[in-house]
Amino acid sequence: MSHPLSSSLAAAPCPLPQATEADQRVLKCLSTLTLRFAALDTDLASLMAAVPELVRQALRQPEGLAVAVRLDGAEWAAASMPEPPEYVAPLVVQGVRRGSLRLGSCGAEISAEDRRFVDQVALQLSALIAKREAQLARQRLEEQVRRADRLAKIGQLAAGLGHELNEPLANILGFAQLAAATPGLPEAVRRDLARIEAAALHCREIIKKLLIFGRQLPLRWERVALGEILQQVQGLVAASAARQQVAVTIEVEGAPAVRGDASQLLQAVVNLAINAIHAMPSGGTLRLVAQAEGGNAVLLVEDTGIGMGSAVLRQIFQPFFTTKGPDGGTGLGLAVVHGIVSVHGGVIDVWSEPGRGSRFEIVFPLWEEDEALS
Repeated sequence: MSHPLSSSLAAAPCPLPQATEADQRVLKCLSTLTLRFAALDTDLASLMAAVPELVRQALRQPEGLAVAVRLDGAEWAAASMPEPPEYVAPLVVQGVRRGSLRLGSCGAEISAEDRRFVDQVALQLSALIAKREAQLARQRLEEQVRRADRLAKIGQLAAGLGHELNEPLANILGFAQLAAATPGLPEAVRRDLARIEAAALHCREIIKKLLIFGRQLPLRWERVALGEILQQVQGLVAASAARQQVAVTIEVEGAPAVRGDASQLLQAVVNLAINAIHAMPSGGTLRLVAQAEGGNAVLLVEDTGIGMGSAVLRQIFQPFFTTKGPDGGTGLGLAVVHGIVSVHGGVIDVWSEPGRGSRFEIVFPLWEEDEALS
């Protein structure tokens, strides 16, 4: 039979330790950091700017201490940080040291408790940055997949429209040319027929762009020297450039060549060059560069024109998007460029800033001498 005292001791619950004021400050700080980083619509710089004061207020003697955080070369601080700081906790994101959380004294003592807390925050901050970047990368990938799906559907529609319109357009063009050959036509009628023919040819070019965008035109694979493409582009845009007082320069480094369809690559660069010339209404310089870089062939089309803002940059490769108004263009030029670059296994990147011009950089796999053309 058990003793009554031992029974009462066994039944008594074990008291839980009470969280100290310091523990509560630490938990509140870490919780606030986690909640703020969950907002993916807030940029990382704004989030990091709030970290030093948040950490400083959780320290034992905040008024006598300074906190600073460094990430990827940028720094944010709460109070003036003495150099060198008295304590540094690294920010290691996905195994890479990207910065640090720094603690300095402005008259107060830095306790072992403060150091442990800064270590905790650095670990939490590193994990939150890694998680945030992974979430943003996933969002970008999902958006790319959605955009690719939209482009595929638009491409199918565009190709279908192109095939449907080709036959009636050929009839219009043929009958206009036959009518123009009739002897004794009044000059006014002859001029009108010439306008009909010019309009029909313009429509045929649009249909060709639609078919390229929909990838319905067969490709003729061959070895294409990019230097020769740039020489042809210079000749084709010379008249437009002269009217706009635009100087066209060519730079070819080495002999970069790619596996591709020469006519489509020519069209892609011409589209970029014409856009660049239109972006320089007061004159300027159009720079065309071809070079080999590592295992890649690189094409640069750079202008000194009016440039583009971020809102326009996000949409320039979307089909039918144009800033030229209803009578200024079809909005297919850059969409066609993107399609041609993609089908050739390349990537295209754009830098632009209002008032400072634009630079399009296209990277293709470099031609290999033993490469098959089929």
